[in-house]
Amino acid sequence: MASGNIFLIEDHDEALGIWRKKGVKGLDLIHLDAHLDFGVYDAFPIQEVILKARSLKELKESLEKSITYRSFQSDFSKQLNIGNYIYPAMQEGIVRNFYWVVPGKSQNLKKSFKLLKSLFKDIFRYPAHLQSVRFDTNNGRVKARLLGRNFVVCSLDSLPFLGQGVLLDIDTDCLVTSSLSYANATALIGKRKPWIQPAELVRLLKKKIKKPKLITVAYSVNGGYTPIKYRYLADEIAYCFAPQAFKAEFALSKKAAQYFKDFLRTQQTVYYRKAVALDRRYRAADNNYGPLYLSIGRLSQAKKEFLKIKKADPGNPACINGLGLVVFKRKDFREAKKLFLAALRHCQGALFGNIKKQALFNLGQARFGLKDYRGAERSLLRFRQLEPMHAESRYLLGLIFEKKGDYRKSAEYLQDALRLGLLRIEILEKLLKIAWLLDNKNAIIILIRLRLKELKRFFKKEENHNLKRALGKNSGVKFRIRRLEERLSETQKEVAYA
Repeated sequence: MASGNIFLIEDHDEALGIWRKKGVKGLDLIHLDAHLDFGVYDAFPIQEVILKARSLKELKESLEKSITYRSFQSDFSKQLNIGNYIYPAMQEGIVRNFYWVVPGKSQNLKKSFKLLKSLFKDIFRYPAHLQSVRFDTNNGRVKARLLGRNFVVCSLDSLPFLGQGVLLDIDTDCLVTSSLSYANATALIGKRKPWIQPAELVRLLKKKIKKPKLITVAYSVNGGYTPIKYRYLADEIAYCFAPQAFKAEFALSKKAAQYFKDFLRTQQTVYYRKAVALDRRYRAADNNYGPLYLSIGRLSQAKKEFLKIKKADPGNPACINGLGLVVFKRKDFREAKKLFLAALRHCQGALFGNIKKQALFNLGQARFGLKDYRGAERSLLRFRQLEPMHAESRYLLGLIFEKKGDYRKSAEYLQDALRLGLLRIEILEKLLKIAWLLDNKNAIIILIRLRLKELKRFFKKEENHNLKRALGKNSGVKFRIRRLEERLSETQKEVAYA
């Protein structure tokens, strides 16, 4: 919904389309969010990669991903998502200086300085892009220079006075995330609640920003960042800025939210149906905590959440897909296949577009588990057309083509998986085994050696931070790395001798 200069959006990356449509140029961006949303695209047009690379390493890595992406998708803008929409806005000249307003007070910001610095380094992989990250003690802000622009992290109370003519961009999750320490959606599952009310938020913003050029407010329920019972807070923010324009929408939104809260409290289907009748988005995938529990391996809790929705909404494809993932993780591939097929049958309309893609990939995995390699190939090739940068699907396709005896195709897919960032010891082992059967074995061995060095660095870093669980509790990876190095040396000697 939109009125005047205020826009309510489902997902935060929709803001970029609004800024483009309105012809915005050279404005400061005030971004209220528990997340930075400043990721960089993985792939760019080849000419752009060559012109903008700051180092040989950056050029090589960017070219690998860009060439892989271009093999299946010519439209680079399709990489846009909620985590990377601000970078292109800055590149296109829409955004001048960037102010990230994080949850909590300024005294908490200093405690998060190391976290922020680490976050910047992870996102901006090449140091030449980011300079002079420092904490300004006098003003309670973290400051940096990025791509020649000011980059400021602050809290509401340390946000400077910015006058008028700025872009105000609000994510509702910043109201229910009390600090950056809890920014991960899986933190405090089921326990989140507003630390600041919309009226107070808007009051404080009006003191710092007189006349924003545009205001975008994201619900951010998708992904579980804003619990669905707090969806109405976005409408309340818009209402506080423009009461007359958003009065009816806010009243309807709050009524739907109350019905859904009544459903959660009583488990009575009648309240679920009333909420959905007012706003069909209460059927969406994140209308329960199942996806979050599933992502951290708490399968029993996830199952309870999915069944709660399925009882009220038997044809909901999101909860059916979720139940399929629960049994898939328990190795019941036959039952998982049935559930994923059922989810696909029920996926109708844009509301479940992402679920359709997920169920298609999951179906490919289940068929692979059942050794139905032909069926798995069909599902995964269909999925690849929808998600060309999905590394895991390339890995599975590599395994399938190995089973078929097409080692050239298998090696191509396994290399794609590595280039797209899926760094696993089993991929390197499999690729080395296949390389010996191919004419281009030398090029493949070079790639394996490069990726093995990266894996060793990653393993060492995790080991130093006592986070071995990221690589498996048994630490068997260390032995496998040594063994792979030995096999690489043996293979190179044999190739040289031949």
